[in-house]
Amino acid sequence: MKFQNFCSTIITLSILVVLNGCQPSIHNQGKKIDDDELSQIQKGVNTKSDVLQILGSPSIVSSFADNKWYYVYKQTKTRAFLKPDVLEQDVVTIEFGPNEVISNIKILDEKKGKEVEYVDRVTPTAGHSASFLNQVFGDFGRVAKKDDSK
Repeated sequence: MKFQNFCSTIITLSILVVLNGCQPSIHNQGKKIDDDELSQIQKGVNTKSDVLQILGSPSIVSSFADNKWYYVYKQTKTRAFLKPDVLEQDVVTIEFGPNEVISNIKILDEKKGKEVEYVDRVTPTAGHSASFLNQVFGDFGRVAKKDDSK
């Protein structure tokens, strides 16, 4: 009788563990910019410091110029080992002009968002390309110069 209770307990726990693994998990990445926060910033009026106070630090600052900030938000749902489903994504771009005043505000449509495909290419460099044997025996016969200053 005790063995049957033990087995039924193990089976019940196993089922609960399996069912818990199938429960989806929600992941939030970045900062969601509310409409209230967006309405507080205006083109031609607010500066970088105002944007920092209202929206906080940007997710991304442009690599080529410090005048473009991106606020990126993405919410995904993942079930077990399946590919995550994107529930929501927003990108707000703020550009600054002279005197660090906002010159443009863009809100990118979430439906146009897409995954970026990376290209796995290597940029060729100019110079000598050594063969395997040249790499192995290239230093053969070279003698280090003695330092006479000692």
